[in-house]
Amino acid sequence: GGVLGMICVGVDLASQAAVMALAETHADVYASVGVHPCYLGAERVLPNYNVMGLAKASLEANVRYLASSLGPQGIRINAISAGPIRTLAASGIKSFRKMLAYNEAATPLRRNVSIEEVGNAAAFLCSDLASGIHGEVVYVDGGFHSVAMPPLEQVQALQNAD
Repeated sequence: GGVLGMICVGVDLASQAAVMALAETHADVYASVGVHPCYLGAERVLPNYNVMGLAKASLEANVRYLASSLGPQGIRINAISAGPIRTLAASGIKSFRKMLAYNEAATPLRRNVSIEEVGNAAAFLCSDLASGIHGEVVYVDGGFHSVAMPPLEQVQALQNAD
């Protein structure tokens, strides 16, 4: 029930609707793609993310199950886990600016990703260049997911900024 249930059901229904629409209008289409948005909050606890972490974890599980059930029909399903991006939705997250600053300092690229970079990754996943990628969560976060702790000088700089 609730938000989590709506997200899970929504993803599944949207994917089923896409399959039916393809079958009716493009019977000759061999491969199509579903790309779903995720976030690191699906795997780790993040401040102020709360129930969205549960929803994103469920979404990632949906990607795996949809990939298994739709793969035999040539339909690829993947997810993109993007770093934090300044959007209208993100403005509702308490202390989001501090999260952006921390992410920038902790990310190996030392910058936040842009919405264009996330869009480029989605375009890649939807292209024939990604024809062998299926059931994956692709991280577009500047490498944030790969580090346990930023360099100590970056931590010191963040502490001095407060």
